[in-house]
Amino acid sequence: MKEGMEGRICEAYLFIVRYFAERGYWPSLREVADGIGLANPSGAAYIMSRLRGLKVLNVVRGGGGAASARRIEVAGLSERLRAVAAEWLTLFPKGQASS
Repeated sequence: MKEGMEGRICEAYLFIVRYFAERGYWPSLREVADGIGLANPSGAAYIMSRLRGLKVLNVVRGGGGAASARRIEVAGLSERLRAVAAEWLTLFPKGQASS
């Protein structure tokens, strides 16, 4: 992980990536807050601003409405997924199942 990504910041980043992988769309601030155990979306907004500062998350400004509430992107997601896959291959070599 990138320097500065620890604790809740790392937890939020992983939640966002996992959420997108499972559902095919990005979570709202409320969903991020609920997903990492925060009481309200303002804490998630702060964490997302930190992720933007680390250049691992982009927020695309929309024209308003419900669609713009999900306009976030994880920077370099495909490159990161390849790196994670490579790491998993070293942790779980072919023929060894995790239990």
